Amino acid sequence: MGTKQLLLIVLGVIVVTVAVYSGMQIYDAQYTENIRQELINRVSLISNDAFVYYNRPKDQGGGGYSFKGYKPNEKLTEKTETIRRININYRERRDQIVLTIRGRVTGTDGKRPIIIRGLIDKEGLVLQTRN
Repeated sequence: MGTKQLLLIVLGVIVVTVAVYSGMQIYDAQYTENIRQELINRVSLISNDAFVYYNRPKDQGGGGYSFKGYKPNEKLTEKTETIRRININYRERRDQIVLTIRGRVTGTDGKRPIIIRGLIDKEGLVLQTRN
């Protein structure tokens, strides 16, 4: 083999290696973003359920314009292969629900899992994304 052929083989191996590595990085980033969106969707579903409870009169099993006593549907709080833990806390003083969902997938820093926090009150839902 000549030196040109060896050089072409080495360049080909380098190009393929860079392409495979780049593809893996793009896949990992997209997978993490999909998981983040799944957690955000779950927070939105629980938030919608909480607003239904909030607006329903007490005599019909609702909160009568309060979140006190809210318990979400069991299907909404199920753990999945991407959700590790769901915490729902009621703040009576502010009539507010604090919803925290911790994922099983490591976030963008490569160390901590994705955490989505939702603050639900009569004004609406405020999302906070951590990692």
